[in-house]
Amino acid sequence: MEFKIQDHLDIPSEQTLSAMKIIDRDGLQITVTDLDKAIRQAGQFMTYRHDPPQPLADARQQAYWTDLYKKLLTLKQHQPATKKH
Repeated sequence: MEFKIQDHLDIPSEQTLSAMKIIDRDGLQITVTDLDKAIRQAGQFMTYRHDPPQPLADARQQAYWTDLYKKLLTLKQHQPATKKH
């Protein structure tokens, strides 16, 4: 079975851009209200590690945040361009 990120996204129409939803790696639905902030946050969290290192926990957390980051970027790509005033 091939996994497609789009299968786990609720890509909004222009009328519903205030809140978007994604399904995380654990199957939980996450509501995204500020996409740019969520992308920045997930990008930061991808780099976090335990000190002292905990390889299994670090690998799981990195995989989780990398997956979430990719889904958020996909949402951003499907978002209609906004006009700047």
